[in-house]
Amino acid sequence: MTKEAGKRPGIWGDMFYYYPEEVPRLDKDVLIFDWYYYTFETAPRVELYDHEPMDTAKMYRANGIESWGCPASFYTTMMPWCLPDESVTNARDWTRYCLENGSDGIMVTQWELSPATIDQCLPVEAAMAGFLWGDDLNTPTSDLLRDACAFLYDKPELAPLLEEMGRMRFHGHGTRRWYNAQTLPQMITYLDPAPDLALAARMEEVGAEIARIARDAKRAEMALAFVPAARWLVYQYRKRALVNQAALAACAGRYSEAGAIMQQLRDAALKLADQYQAEWNRNRYAGDTAALPTRLHHEAALFDEEMAALAQAAAGDAYAGHLTTPILVVRVVDKFGTMARIDAAVSADGETFTDLGVAWVLQFDSRAAGKYEAQEIPYTFPVSNLDAARYVKITASGPGHYAIQSITLHQGTTTRTVNAVSARGMVEDAGALLTGGLAILGHPDPKALFHELLAAGDSSQVFTVVHGSVTTEMGG
Repeated sequence: MTKEAGKRPGIWGDMFYYYPEEVPRLDKDVLIFDWYYYTFETAPRVELYDHEPMDTAKMYRANGIESWGCPASFYTTMMPWCLPDESVTNARDWTRYCLENGSDGIMVTQWELSPATIDQCLPVEAAMAGFLWGDDLNTPTSDLLRDACAFLYDKPELAPLLEEMGRMRFHGHGTRRWYNAQTLPQMITYLDPAPDLALAARMEEVGAEIARIARDAKRAEMALAFVPAARWLVYQYRKRALVNQAALAACAGRYSEAGAIMQQLRDAALKLADQYQAEWNRNRYAGDTAALPTRLHHEAALFDEEMAALAQAAAGDAYAGHLTTPILVVRVVDKFGTMARIDAAVSADGETFTDLGVAWVLQFDSRAAGKYEAQEIPYTFPVSNLDAARYVKITASGPGHYAIQSITLHQGTTTRTVNAVSARGMVEDAGALLTGGLAILGHPDPKALFHELLAAGDSSQVFTVVHGSVTTEMGG
């Protein structure tokens, strides 16, 4: 149909990562846009393929299919502002790969959150042009970005500030702060029991300096983009969290005597998620980024209260309020910040999983641990009024292969250790989680159900893979 209309079909290259055997069947007029938005040195070649490398350019070339490598100037996996060093390094890596493997071209892609964020892309794209249209692939990113800011704005001093802001990364942990923040410092301090005031102050200084440098009206959008962009990012996180809640409610309903209540919860979550998506579609390009996130905020707060009430009705007073905070959240973060799915075989004492009654967040970040080295990593996460430190020791034999040796939980003066959790990590998408607890909470006898399923060797019904944000950060 596309060719009959006088057009040439284009396809995103990741569509064939799982099905390389289909490539020979492609029409030879198809143009493949082979995207990859992470630096090759710190990330696997193909995100959605269990961290296994795949030389896609060679695959397409061998089948006579034209392919273009597609890096990104801006993408919203983790941050609401540009990451100049990572983006330029990604494009540089892609260019080297394409030159070595016979790709037909390079196309830089851009995934903006709203019109306000588009200006953030310009200096990064101009920096990329410094080597994409030049002769030297080895020019330092700082020099490229400074030349870009001088060319675009006649203000080279903007470059180091954009680089510094790009280093202020929170990896999605602060989404509730972003949702409510009115200023850059509030994005760091909001609802934080131990806020990093020094970082907040520096964030304010950097933001103010960017605003000062970009004073003219034509560039004013850049100075104002960061907070609205963060709200847009959280807007999507919130919608995904609602979809997750609906999936978990459906799972709980299968084991609950309160199945009708769980269905009510599922329907309410999906309805609100649809409203979020409708508002996104209606206003994304209207420029109304400042007002938009507040329109559904009140509804979302009421929905959280409704969820707590449904939890109480479904699982009893002892578990009220915990329906939206899964008892167990296992979260593995690889070197480029993407969440990993864990196919886990759990053989642990069910008492440990049900007695604490709080969420556990276990995180492995191989950026902190070096290159796939074993390390204990502390992570503090506030649950209600309780701050509990959690530690997880993880070894990794190679990309995508993790072995969680032990989980140690500290709650007050009590310390417990859960052993024998083994897993093989597979990256699903940015935000994939393995969550458990809701199916247990919706059951009249959670402990009995837990032991029953473990005895049957079926943990999949308890630990359900869902995709989206860290729902405990979103209050849901």
